[in-house]
Amino acid sequence: MGMYLIASLSDKVLWFFTPANWPLMASVVAGLGFVIFVHELGHFLVAKWCGVKCEKFYLGFDPYGLRFARFRWGETEYGIGVIPFGGYVKMLGQDDNPQNMADEMDRSRQGDEHHVPHGDLPAEPTSESPVAHDPRSYLAKTVPQRMAIISAGVIMNLIFAYVMATIAYGLGVEEIANVVGGTVPGTTSWQVGLPLGAKFLEIGGKRSQVFRDLKESVSLSRVEDDLKTVVLFPGEKEPRPVILHPRSEADSPPTIGVAMAYRLEFGNEVVARPHSAASQASPALKPKDRVEAVNGQRVHNQAEFAAICLRDADKPLELSVKRTDGDKVADVKCTVPPQTMRDFGLTVTAGPIVAIQNNSPAAAAKLEVGERIVNIDGQPAGDPLTLAERLRQLGTKEVKLELSREKDGQTTTRTVPVTLRAAEWIDVISPAAPISVPALGVAFRVLSTVQAVEPGSPADKAEIKVGDRLVSAFVGPRTEKTKDDYQDWEDQLYKFDDQKFNWAYFHDELLQSINPTCPIEMTVESNKTERKVALVPRLNDHRFSDDRGFLFLRVSVLQKGETFGEAVQLGAARATDSVFLIYRVLQRLFQGRLPANQFGGPIEIFKQAGYAAQAGLASFLLFCTMLSANLAVVNFLPIPVLDGGHMVFLTLEGIRRKPVSERVMIGFQYAGLLFILTLMVFVTYLDIGRLSGK
Repeated sequence: MGMYLIASLSDKVLWFFTPANWPLMASVVAGLGFVIFVHELGHFLVAKWCGVKCEKFYLGFDPYGLRFARFRWGETEYGIGVIPFGGYVKMLGQDDNPQNMADEMDRSRQGDEHHVPHGDLPAEPTSESPVAHDPRSYLAKTVPQRMAIISAGVIMNLIFAYVMATIAYGLGVEEIANVVGGTVPGTTSWQVGLPLGAKFLEIGGKRSQVFRDLKESVSLSRVEDDLKTVVLFPGEKEPRPVILHPRSEADSPPTIGVAMAYRLEFGNEVVARPHSAASQASPALKPKDRVEAVNGQRVHNQAEFAAICLRDADKPLELSVKRTDGDKVADVKCTVPPQTMRDFGLTVTAGPIVAIQNNSPAAAAKLEVGERIVNIDGQPAGDPLTLAERLRQLGTKEVKLELSREKDGQTTTRTVPVTLRAAEWIDVISPAAPISVPALGVAFRVLSTVQAVEPGSPADKAEIKVGDRLVSAFVGPRTEKTKDDYQDWEDQLYKFDDQKFNWAYFHDELLQSINPTCPIEMTVESNKTERKVALVPRLNDHRFSDDRGFLFLRVSVLQKGETFGEAVQLGAARATDSVFLIYRVLQRLFQGRLPANQFGGPIEIFKQAGYAAQAGLASFLLFCTMLSANLAVVNFLPIPVLDGGHMVFLTLEGIRRKPVSERVMIGFQYAGLLFILTLMVFVTYLDIGRLSGK
């Protein structure tokens, strides 16, 4: 009777293949097994209470008798099956497998001498005559008793969801805070100009401190509706009402383009990405270090830290950190070298403007979507990937932009004076989003067509020409992989698409993060003919990254019930939200507003459980809360084979005063089983696709 599905907006990771994680995996298996155990225990206890003979009680399934363990206590066989995705209670006269259902019904019937019970039945058996069953058979029980047995699993899951959530908030749960750590160009949050450090106080009329509420509200919103929020901007005392417009791209849920903020503190394990400047700090940065000053200037948050990193990108950073080692606390200075960027010596083409930020220099100068920046102060706009930095260095200077627009085969141009603004931040670079120029307040797409090739560069040596189109890049495979330097973006094929995966993200993010020993095979299209070329990136001594590979912790908030009553209140609210969340997810799915590829199967559930377990007991209990509520809701859907399907048949039996015919019931059971198996194959296929990077 145990079947579950979980909605999850997930990232690709292979952590569970590492032997060092096996103890963690064991705890995850135990936790997930407990959630399923609770569900089946509900069926088992109520069945026993109603006098039903329970022949088997299994965690997991045991096809063809395949199992890890079994033992018998009394009349019941207990065991663990080889297929861990579920569990079941085998009662006399009841079986979810339609192949066994008819046999079980026959087996539960009494012998001929008891076939016609005493009472006022007709003298001659007819098709309407009830069948006498073994008094300990599931089928011999009244409709209310069978309803109680079927619903007991769901009820137990709901009870334990509330219990686990209460325990979690009694321990204290550290959750990601509702603080803006950046915005994605072109999205509604970027459009309204939400700055670094802005805090969401209300979302859709509900007060909230945690990023989870924001993510769920946006993901399940309708793109045509406004999302009303209340935001406290940095340096302001009074919050502002901000209306956002979630947007949905193809095959993705709605988004508002807000990234999570980080605090200037490292976690318990890693402090920097492999091969980054931060990994080369002298002396080395250590877990739990807290940055207090940069180049002699005190920093308190991400915005202040990012501004210095951007301004001094070409210089070493001297970090003053507070280091905790047991009971000792020390002040340490660590020097981090600049992060010299790698490139191929080619320049791609900038597309037209696709979005203009509110209250920006571009908006004041009346720039328009669809226009292309051609010249700046009489000079070609040049490399679109360096445009933001070149204009930032001009400060608040006035520049003359030459803009062109193509319409109906005609090209028109105009020159517009624009006064730049000081921009001490950069916007988030996303695979599917345009890039921005903060000094102007515009966003534009980066096309994969080559507009220039530097003589003597890797691109020139590979005979890449102006006008060629970059089709894809394969990174790796490397000759050696270790736990410390394995990265998910290596050994992958990346297909360039201006709308889904752009060159800017590959160049400025992935290329700067991969192991330098990884070979790159580029597919280039010239005159409609594709060819593959090998490229080795070079170090560009004239371009530096503001991101030196630091891996800071996210800004978080501790939610803890100081009294038992407060813990119960917080736990009840979280468990209730978990129950209604899956209903909202299913509603959006059937309305076509949530892509089916956002769901995950057994592999994804296991992976997300691993994330939660790594975060601590309280976080793992909350994950189990969500999974337990999920299991309850999904199992009570009116699908044959699931508990909800059984309730439908029992309801019909109660109304008709006779059971649904065996033929009809078995037919529906087959249909339900086919649906469940198809669904499991589908979500497992999605899981495998995530692991393989597809």
